[in-house]
Amino acid sequence: MPSHKELLPWFEMIRARLGAVQIVGSSEKAEKEISTHDFTAPTILLVGNETWGLSASYQELCDINVNIPIYGSASSLNVACATSIMLYEIDRQRRNKR
Repeated sequence: MPSHKELLPWFEMIRARLGAVQIVGSSEKAEKEISTHDFTAPTILLVGNETWGLSASYQELCDINVNIPIYGSASSLNVACATSIMLYEIDRQRRNKR
């Protein structure tokens, strides 16, 4: 999208329909680890590209940013891999809640 501002009306519409919806971004610099965040509520995920991650403008749209802990020499993940890990964690938490 040309600007993060184009998402604001959509976010407002989703929140008007569903009520409490959290916007969660991913950032390797986020202090909160993905496994410690509660994803059982309706969630919108924002994921940046491999090189730059989420821009500051997109990070400001988020209610919280989470990181995926990586050990060893790698510092970041491919965006498809990171998104898959995030979706898996959301599914894991929601299955455990049932």
